[in-house]
Amino acid sequence: MNMKKMGIQRRILLLLLSAGLVTFFVLSAASFISLYQGRSDALETGGAMGKTVEGFAEDFAVRQAKKRISDVAEQKAENVEHVVEGILADADNMVKTMTGILSDSADYSPIMLMTPTESQIPGNTAYIYLRRGLSERIFSDPALMREIGTASNIGKCLEFTSRRYTSDTSCYIASDNGYLIWVDGLSKGQTMAEFPEVYLKQEFDAVKRPWYIAAKKEGHPIVSEVYISVEGDSEITCAAPYYENGKFAGVAGISTPLHALHEIIQKKSGRGKCQLRT
Repeated sequence: MNMKKMGIQRRILLLLLSAGLVTFFVLSAASFISLYQGRSDALETGGAMGKTVEGFAEDFAVRQAKKRISDVAEQKAENVEHVVEGILADADNMVKTMTGILSDSADYSPIMLMTPTESQIPGNTAYIYLRRGLSERIFSDPALMREIGTASNIGKCLEFTSRRYTSDTSCYIASDNGYLIWVDGLSKGQTMAEFPEVYLKQEFDAVKRPWYIAAKKEGHPIVSEVYISVEGDSEITCAAPYYENGKFAGVAGISTPLHALHEIIQKKSGRGKCQLRT
């Protein structure tokens, strides 16, 4: 009886131990699975959050880059606008000076400007260009000779204006009668400017140029479209028409190649007015 009782107690104890071990292993397995699942979920969540943060950071960087590019472009556009407005103001001031000379021609003594005969000419110096056939005509037309002599007084104003511009930038008066009075600007340290062959051959005709046609048609200061100059450069011209006794007489212009315009924008030179003494 006692042996039987002891056998039952042992089986119960073993059963309890077995049940405890099973429970332990089940609970341990459940805990392990739960822990693994939690770790997996955490990693997945962390990865998702990482991707979200990464995406946001990339998005933010792109937005900031676009904003910086936009701001820079806007600033450059404002700089260009400011410079072009300044050039237009200079062209308009040349027109006012020319109009004053023509209106009060009796107060101005005729000036004889030189016509270049070489491909290199001193910069910031006023010259006269006569379209082919005009050289012969002026000797038989005293009124035209007198007009050219009087108009040449604009030279000092053009020289004054050109000193604020870089090389390859030209300031000029283009008369409807076929002559030009012009000055080429110089970069610091330079003394000579190029005189294109087309001028030497007297083949240049200002009245056929796009800036001349546009200013004459519009009747007010204009900025031309980008065009190819006779020297082969891409350039723009700020031009304004001038009048004599209410009648169209010609165009004042400042022609600037795009590379020179960039230099002007960088320099941001100050503007001023021509000082002309009679």
